[in-house]
Amino acid sequence: YNQEVQRITRTSDGFETWTPEGLSYRSRVVVIAVGIFGRPNRPDHAIPPGLRGRVHFEVASRPIRGPDVLVVGGGDSAAEYVQHLYPANHVTLSYRRSALTRLNPVNLEILTRLAEERRVELLLGTNIHHLENDQGHPRAVFAEIPARTFDSIVYALGGSTPADFLRRAGIQADGCDPVVKPNSQTNVPGLYLAGDLVARGEGSIILAFNTGRRIVREGLCVDQFQCRIDDGPTLPQMPSGKAPRGGPG
Repeated sequence: YNQEVQRITRTSDGFETWTPEGLSYRSRVVVIAVGIFGRPNRPDHAIPPGLRGRVHFEVASRPIRGPDVLVVGGGDSAAEYVQHLYPANHVTLSYRRSALTRLNPVNLEILTRLAEERRVELLLGTNIHHLENDQGHPRAVFAEIPARTFDSIVYALGGSTPADFLRRAGIQADGCDPVVKPNSQTNVPGLYLAGDLVARGEGSIILAFNTGRRIVREGLCVDQFQCRIDDGPTLPQMPSGKAPRGGPG
């Protein structure tokens, strides 16, 4: 915990993971699962001076100063930021398209219901032309609707793969996408990538879970440690073919 990884180097028997302070941790294998949001995309317009603490690119590291919050974006991260913020704030979502076409079905259902119940506000088909400093609060000047002042703005515009970090670890790439084997191992033996890093722009929580499972079962257990994972007990079948009460179904 509370350690930043600066670089990963290969050794004769595994890896050394280095921190900016010069500490190193030795391991036989390394799984990189940092996602693509460590370097979030920034808007095209500038952030005016004096809005520090009022403009955010995620919701975890600093408290969001409400109660009137604007979330900008149309992906699953934007929808989940809205769900995280709305119980304690009045949350508005601005998205440049006229429909929410990028959300997974669960997030789409939740966000649609919240909008229908007037617990969140949707500004679809809107683009922020620029921001202004309105007495220490961000004022969003839209291209399509009148400008509005908010207490805080959260940009959820996606992110980019940390290409330099992966390249320094010796990982080959096909354009912007790192190259991995079917078990998510890179060209560096013992170095694996999980989650959105191997999603090629189509990441989801399901894909992240599946890559993690594949690494453990086919990578670590088969290639590295020769361990065995039991699939668990099989539910008994009822005569009708239905699962017993309490099971799936």
